[in-house]
Amino acid sequence: MAKRNSASPLSAEAPTATADPSEHVSRRAYDLFLARGGEHGRDLEDWMQAERELAAASGNGADRNATEP
Repeated sequence: MAKRNSASPLSAEAPTATADPSEHVSRRAYDLFLARGGEHGRDLEDWMQAERELAAASGNGADRNATEP
């Protein structure tokens, strides 16, 4: 009988489509934080910006309300 691969489904080899969406937001928010020179106190702003960017990139329309009056 063949031995099965016991690699975790969240290993580095796993496709990004199966990863936790909040992980993508978290990474992008951190990138925004670093781009501002690591200025603390704007974490919520970074998180919201990251969500808007990722929603726009995925084309799911989640950022639609950001432009509506």
